[in-house]
Amino acid sequence: MHYYKPVGPVPDKPLRARALTALLAITLLGLVACASSPEEEAIAQQPQVMYADAKRSLDNGNYRGAIQKLERLETRYPFGEFAQQARLDLIHAYHKAGDRDSALDAAEKFIRESPRHPNVDYAYYMKGVIEYRETENILTRTLRIETGGRPPSGMERAFASFSQFLLRFPDSEYAADAHQRMLRIRNRLAEYEFRVAEYYLERRAYVAAIGRARYILENYQQSTFTPAALKLMVSAYRELGMEESANQTEAVLRASYPDHSSS
Repeated sequence: MHYYKPVGPVPDKPLRARALTALLAITLLGLVACASSPEEEAIAQQPQVMYADAKRSLDNGNYRGAIQKLERLETRYPFGEFAQQARLDLIHAYHKAGDRDSALDAAEKFIRESPRHPNVDYAYYMKGVIEYRETENILTRTLRIETGGRPPSGMERAFASFSQFLLRFPDSEYAADAHQRMLRIRNRLAEYEFRVAEYYLERRAYVAAIGRARYILENYQQSTFTPAALKLMVSAYRELGMEESANQTEAVLRASYPDHSSS
């Protein structure tokens, strides 16, 4: 049996090849058509028929129904090839149904039980996608700034998951998408730190403001908030009367980002 992995511009949905869909449909129709009533129940419990039924629910967006059918298939045929495909599909189905914990558990279970599976990269990738969904929900709102606080943990977990995925599978078909998601997360993490730095600057806590801005330079150097962080540091140094540090930071700002001014 061939395993089909997600494809397309947003590769977090496992799509099967049309040939597999057609084959399963033909098998289902042919078997049922030839079966007598007592035989139909036995046929309906065959793994390929159970999988075709679950896949139909999944493709139609009936994620809860698909979950029930996939779980039933996995329980009845835990060692078959269709069960492995069902485990991959369960990751996606739980995710689309909004069941974050079950989706993560399913991904981690697949990685743990099938570490050498040819599609294990999908499970690693989906760990990041699942956390990223939580991050996206956060990004639609204004980040709440807490003094001394850290960014929402979902952001950091998603970033770490995608980092692990890219380290293990740099040539995966999902690598480009994971990289783009990491860039967006990095900018949001930098934004969070910058807003905290601004919070401290407005309250004249200049040392704390410099510390948060420096954190951006050390950890998110390529983010879009790097020049703003440098500019904020210049202002904070001047408020502290540290003219030499202010001038040095301003020189870095002008050399690296000539379009930005600290004035």
